Amino acid sequence: MLKWMKVATIFALILLLASTMRSMVQITYSDSANDNIQNKNPLVQEANSLIEANQILIENRDLATFVAIGTVKKVESVLLDEKTRTIVTNAEIYIEVPLTDNIQANDTLVVRYVGGSIGDIALIVNIMWAYGPEDTISLPDVMKLETGEKVLFFCRQKEDHLQLLTYIPFPADGTKEVDKPDGNDYLQLSENQPSTSVDEEDGYGFAWDGYHRYWNDLPINYYSDIDGTSDIAGTSEFDAIRAAFTAWEDLRFSGIDFTDMGTCNVASAQYDGYNALLWITNYNETWVALNHNYVSNFHILESDTEFNDRYAWAVGAQQNCYDVQSVATHEIGHWLMLMDMQSNSQTMYGHMATNDVSPRSLEWGDENGAHYVYPVHNDANQGGDGSNTFSGASSVIKNTLYYGRLCDLPTPDHTLDTEDYFKIYTGSTARLAFVLHPPSNADFDLELYNPSGQLVAYSRTRANGGSETITRDPMGITGEWRIRIYRYSTGGQGGNGQYSFKISDIPLLK
Repeated sequence: MLKWMKVATIFALILLLASTMRSMVQITYSDSANDNIQNKNPLVQEANSLIEANQILIENRDLATFVAIGTVKKVESVLLDEKTRTIVTNAEIYIEVPLTDNIQANDTLVVRYVGGSIGDIALIVNIMWAYGPEDTISLPDVMKLETGEKVLFFCRQKEDHLQLLTYIPFPADGTKEVDKPDGNDYLQLSENQPSTSVDEEDGYGFAWDGYHRYWNDLPINYYSDIDGTSDIAGTSEFDAIRAAFTAWEDLRFSGIDFTDMGTCNVASAQYDGYNALLWITNYNETWVALNHNYVSNFHILESDTEFNDRYAWAVGAQQNCYDVQSVATHEIGHWLMLMDMQSNSQTMYGHMATNDVSPRSLEWGDENGAHYVYPVHNDANQGGDGSNTFSGASSVIKNTLYYGRLCDLPTPDHTLDTEDYFKIYTGSTARLAFVLHPPSNADFDLELYNPSGQLVAYSRTRANGGSETITRDPMGITGEWRIRIYRYSTGGQGGNGQYSFKISDIPLLK
């Protein structure tokens, strides 16, 4: 009798363990036949062929507990920790084609990944994947599953949830190249300039999601992990990180600025007041680097970058090693909220190779992105913003073409740059024409003031891209005349971008 009681007890424990494991992996089992795994379904063959052709997918398959093709049914972000602003997203995926024999078609898995948004706050996690040299697919720069999306996904069982390792839309699209447009790239920025986000397809050479720092956040203080990486002797990885920040700071057309605050002792990325670059060893994931941006109302509050010490690191080009400076330069682009590109000519290209130092130098699209998000001004060759006050007007001369910029992008602080004043000394008999050309997407207006400070003429076409012209024949008073160039604003809408103006002699009629 005792023997049978022991058997019954063991059997009960087995049932309890099975029930517990089923609860842990969050699977809803069905009664349908699972014959897809026997390669009878052509989608299984297609998916397996795709996996076998890409080293990054092979590695994720080997790490995964479950692999399947399914449709996203529900997505919900949750704030796990208010203090550290840790946001995770849970996604419910209906299984259509299982690729592992521990799940069945018509099952449902609930998977989790770090990042997401809740109301006005967000945690944006950019991922640099450890692609193989022959890989042809692109995994998501930011995990962001959407309801109704069909994906091939890989997930791993953790203690209390299923971690989404990676996914790819299925059937998968291959990578694509985006060519550099013809013409002057920087002048292009003043044409049809979008106000909230930029897509790669827009042709500017960069992509931006609209998140940004405020001007009074600058300079951005950053800290490096005190332990660095054991792959590199000495402290040269810190020099490489500093060089990466310098590459962005040295751009002629951007006002972005950073300050090296030395080292910190921080275990992992979290909202803690440190903009930190950290070394983390994670053997169960296939990312080379992760960047975390903590955001509130599109304002970036903090950025943290993690380098995965699972992979080999070096300073410079070394076989099978990632160059610290190259990876750091790319990740700092994410601190500006520039997104990954499909064009392999840019530092923000989404595929990073070992033994490669080319991403150290910023390319035309990277520069465009920094210039667009954090534009520096050189109004009328003054080396900065033209004066925003009547008394401080910048001096100009006649018969010279000048350029300037009015802009309320990307931050609320920048809304004050909505007018520029310039002055010119001229005699009473001079005959002058004042001509302003705004960008095609903006309505900028022109006013003329005499040496006594009185408004004597104005031009207001009230149309985007409309030129403004004032003629004074003769000027009538000797002294300093001033012009005011400003954004016409109705409900805050006046446009942004680069303008040109010229003060010219009016030719005498013969």
